[in-house]
Amino acid sequence: MLCLLALLVFATLALFSARYRPLAREAVACVFRRITLRKCTTALDQRVKAMVTGRLMLSHPAAARFVHRHLEAMAWGFVLVGIAATGYLGYGFYNFHRYGNCNGPTGKGFCIFDPTGTYGRYSGIVTGQRGEKLAPGEHGGPALGPENARVTIIEFGSYSCPYTRATEPTTRELVRRYGNEIRFVFRHFPLDAVPAPRKEAGTTCEESSFEGVSAEHAGATQAAIAACCAAAQGRFWEYHALVSVRPDAIASCAGLTGLAIQVGLDEASFTRCLEDPAMRSRVQRDFEDGVKAGIFGTPTFFINGSVLVAPSAETLFAAVDEALGAPRP
Repeated sequence: MLCLLALLVFATLALFSARYRPLAREAVACVFRRITLRKCTTALDQRVKAMVTGRLMLSHPAAARFVHRHLEAMAWGFVLVGIAATGYLGYGFYNFHRYGNCNGPTGKGFCIFDPTGTYGRYSGIVTGQRGEKLAPGEHGGPALGPENARVTIIEFGSYSCPYTRATEPTTRELVRRYGNEIRFVFRHFPLDAVPAPRKEAGTTCEESSFEGVSAEHAGATQAAIAACCAAAQGRFWEYHALVSVRPDAIASCAGLTGLAIQVGLDEASFTRCLEDPAMRSRVQRDFEDGVKAGIFGTPTFFINGSVLVAPSAETLFAAVDEALGAPRP
């Protein structure tokens, strides 16, 4: 194993200095003989051991003796750590390419490699989706802007997600800045949901839930249903804006109903709507479309087919400019 370690060291040094190239070639020959179960005839391993312990002997004799006895085992350790580090680095690069962070679909954990700043700016969920991704359509989601707009932006968000809520001022500015050039659509991706609901018809508001509920995101599905009920009375955007700044309200039906009253909804109709299976199905459809599109966190934006996960305002505006074919202001 000393020959392999020497090969890694000398091959690296040989890139910068010709004096190490003969040693690198010798190490290659030694490693080749060892992997073919033959003894290394160049004595490179002994020379490496002598080089390491000889220098150490001048200042730390006891340490030199220890290294001389155990250098082979230490070499094994260095090589195994190097292999593990290389594998983990490759895994991190794959996750960054696939999910935008080092840690996979959830994005949870420390990630030193984060050049875009995406890590930690979205709430994640593991959906278990496999196979081809299907680009989402509007599917009747609440929209602002003309149907024939040059650019369609579809946001999938969750009212329980602080990053979705933090993006709300940016999306309002987006609609204001671009006007009729864009069509903005909001679709629900509640983070307490999975594709199949636990209960269907007959479920009361307080009992309503999906499998896989996370305590952090509990109430997200019911808040999405409440927003659909506001849409049924023509007040989606008013309700959407209010619930985005009142996350405490999604904890109960009383809180959601209180917001409905604030935006001028009919309370009786709203309360009945909260228990309407059709509204639950609408939210479930949004969520499942998001899963099929490969969403793993919120907020996720689709801009004429391009995908952005929790983008900064600058990144979002730049993507819209690019889609419009306009230069950046």
